[in-house]
Amino acid sequence: MANNGVLHCAVTHFRKWCLSQDSPIYHHLRPHIITTKVEHDAVKLPLTHRYAIEADVTYLGVENLPEAVLESIRPSTCLITVMLANNETGIMFSVAHIGRLLAEVNKKRENEGLFKVLLHTDAAQAIGKVPVDVTDLNIDYLTIVGHKYYGPRIGALYIRGLGHKTPVYPLLYGGGQERGYRPGTENTPMIAGLGRASLLVHNNVQDYYTSMKKTRNYMERQLKRLESYHQDLQRLSKDYCIIAKTRSVILVLPTDAPQSL
Repeated sequence: MANNGVLHCAVTHFRKWCLSQDSPIYHHLRPHIITTKVEHDAVKLPLTHRYAIEADVTYLGVENLPEAVLESIRPSTCLITVMLANNETGIMFSVAHIGRLLAEVNKKRENEGLFKVLLHTDAAQAIGKVPVDVTDLNIDYLTIVGHKYYGPRIGALYIRGLGHKTPVYPLLYGGGQERGYRPGTENTPMIAGLGRASLLVHNNVQDYYTSMKKTRNYMERQLKRLESYHQDLQRLSKDYCIIAKTRSVILVLPTDAPQSL
């Protein structure tokens, strides 16, 4: 729901902005969204099934990502959405670097009278494993998923400057809950549980990170024992792989390889 809401907000705000411009060339301009080819289905499928019709979408590979993002920005770009940590490999993406570069781009766009490009990251796989600071990331929207850090199965969406710095439009309509942005009676116990889990993460994330890093490094040391049987065995990333918990490892072993690690 959170990721769908971000896409809806960005596209809706871009359309309203276009209609507010004096020049008619903006009135029928299609919004443009930049993302990666490795996003979670929570981002990928809404883009594929809905926003591919309503917007132009650029899918980037993971090589030279900050620079590739900037090179892909168009006058009609309204949103960049890049996950913070990949759910299959554990690779961390340089969202903070993108945020810093985008801030400079948006200053120039403001002077040129162009739409401010919004930045979103799905941080579901990062929170609880590494420190996550929305100010350091310089993002407008950040998706939170409670059960990824042992909280209840409920999500949340961080929005910088709710409604005045960053646009918010309801995806659904109904009751007046949550300032009218999301109808439906709030699930108070799960909200409280998410808050408690988030507090525990805030107070203990460095300990969690140290423990999981130790586990990851142990796994890698054991895998290195296989190098004499498989000379091409390599780590997926030397610098940006976060923890063993979020990494997928598939091994095809020779028949004479050790049967246990």
